[in-house]
Amino acid sequence: MTGNVAVLSPRKPSTALRHPTSAAQESQIVRMAARGLSSRDIAARLFLSPRTVGHHLYKAYPELNVSSRAQLPAVVPTDDGSPEP
Repeated sequence: MTGNVAVLSPRKPSTALRHPTSAAQESQIVRMAARGLSSRDIAARLFLSPRTVGHHLYKAYPELNVSSRAQLPAVVPTDDGSPEP
């Protein structure tokens, strides 16, 4: 070997590539939270624990460039495809 080493920068795979069902579930949770449902309500509807719902939201916030649940309606499309006003 000549001393040249290829350095690969680690890249985080997209959510959809990591776990397709997890990405769909995360998207569903985000949409429900944007509509105003609590973590407890979301968990009950999806047969999850409230902590799992919180974890999905925690992962989604940086991807959506938001820092709180209150900001979700402005960035999450409604059923007609447009963000809430």
